[in-house]
Order: sequence, then structure tokens, then C-alpha cells
Amino acid sequence: MAEQEITIGLAVRRLGDEVSGWLDPVPFTFEGRMLCEDPLMVMLVDAVGGTRNGCKGFLRLDSRSPAFLDALDLLESLRLFAVENTDSGKDVPDRLRAMASRQWGCDDAVLVAGLAVRLAGLSKAARDLLELNPPTVHLEYDCPRCSVGWVRRRRGDEFVRVRSLSVSESGASCANCSASWSFGELPWLARTLGCEPVGV
Repeated sequence: MAEQEITIGLAVRRLGDEVSGWLDPVPFTFEGRMLCEDPLMVMLVDAVGGTRNGCKGFLRLDSRSPAFLDALDLLESLRLFAVENTDSGKDVPDRLRAMASRQWGCDDAVLVAGLAVRLAGLSKAARDLLELNPPTVHLEYDCPRCSVGWVRRRRGDEFVRVRSLSVSESGASCANCSASWSFGELPWLARTLGCEPVGV
């Protein structure tokens, strides 16, 4: 199994990107106007009944649905992640920002990369729950990191088997170990899986 060498600079950048995805608004253009999508954490809090100065039009989950409990579980997992991995900051956003801006040493590269992967897994779960992810294609290959090919996922009221490795316009990810590869890393992933990248 081929592995990319993990450098502290890359790991810190990935961790910063993941923290930013949870806390920073995402700008986009719609009909020629610049708009911003709310941060993922705000959307998840809103989905379980949080308020935003009386704004309307956001997803609010029914408190009797399994998705409501999943959203609460994700928020608690994010809180525990922040509390376990930094002791500075009074709330989750402060702790995540402190984690991203910490001065990490060269020996911390694997630790920081692991934090980024865990946060990416929480982010993917939240985006899946809120139906924010772009369409994905499940690949007929096992994950090069964990070697798992299939996972069980809830669809409605039942569990189904799906391929663990998937790719979308934003990159690839494993549903089992939460490993992720950015769009720029897709040619490397294709070669690792024994495919020839197209258009590279």
C-alpha cells in the first residue's frame, strides 16, 4: 500500500481547511450576485432548532426523526473532539480556532493529519445529514488506507451496504476510516488504485 509522506505544513493546512469549513461562511456566486453559505456548524445548530436572529428558510429537523438525533450526536461529537484536543477556548468555535492556529512541531505531523481526518469525517457526516454534498460516485475499489471495500449505512429506516470509497467534484473519501483526498490528490489516488488518471 503506497502512502504519501505526511509533512507538518500539509497537515496543518488540511486541519485549518477543515476548521474553516465548520466555522467560516462559504462565498458563492448566484445569478451574478456574491452570496455566502452559512458555516456548517451554524447549519447543524439551526437544524436542531437553534435560532439566528429570526431568519427563516433553513432546514429544521423534526425532533421525532432519527436525523434529529443524528444531528445532536454530531454536535456532541464535535464538542468532544474540540474538548479532547485542546484546552484553550471557552466554546467549540474558540477551541477549534485554537487548534488550527496552534504552533505544531515537526514531530506532530501524524497527529495533526489524524485530527484533520477525524474533523473531515465529522464534516462529511454533517454534510450528508443536511444533504449538502455534491453527487458522489462509489468506486469499485477498496480504500488504500484501511483496505475496506464495503460499509453499512442507514437509508431511511434500514441499513444497506455501499462501497466505502467514493469520489465527487470536491475529492474522494472513505466512509469507513474517514480518509479523504482533495481534488488535487485524485491523480495520486488513481495511480494508487491501479488506474490511469484521465486528463492529467
